[in-house]
Amino acid sequence: GIMPIKRKPVSPEFFNFDEGALRFLATEYNLPDIDAFCPILLDGEECSLLEVRSETSRKMVVETEDHKFFLKEVPWYCDDEDRLKFSHSLQTALAAGGLPVPAILLTVNQRSWTQTHGRKFVLFDHIEGQRYRGESEQVAAAGRALGVLHSKALQFENPVPEDLFDLAFGHIEL
Repeated sequence: GIMPIKRKPVSPEFFNFDEGALRFLATEYNLPDIDAFCPILLDGEECSLLEVRSETSRKMVVETEDHKFFLKEVPWYCDDEDRLKFSHSLQTALAAGGLPVPAILLTVNQRSWTQTHGRKFVLFDHIEGQRYRGESEQVAAAGRALGVLHSKALQFENPVPEDLFDLAFGHIEL
């Protein structure tokens, strides 16, 4: 994966998830019946509060009358165009190869992310799942998924070149 080596901005501009954001998403993704932001994820009787802001980015479940989506702000450490294009082409290829990764929805302009208030956001299909507890079945499932991932011979037009030593040095500096 792409590792966070850029410093976190001191005070990023805040953008509320409100009715204006719902109208923005409805227009960007042609979802006229979008009607709710949900700040929690349910897993049986347990719920996780996504909160408006997390350590790396804001996340929210977005609902229409009959469908759920997952909205995620692109974290500051990978919000440049080249990293986003590569990350999204990788995720699309993995989904096409049968890995359990959520589909990225395209905007009306056929982009895999949208931008507002100086922030980039990605809208994914929501996938029901279970909280990770480290149980043997979950570890085995994760191992199988990683095995499939590493067995894929994926080709990309413009992969983002990464140097392991540069990444390690960047983390040491932080």
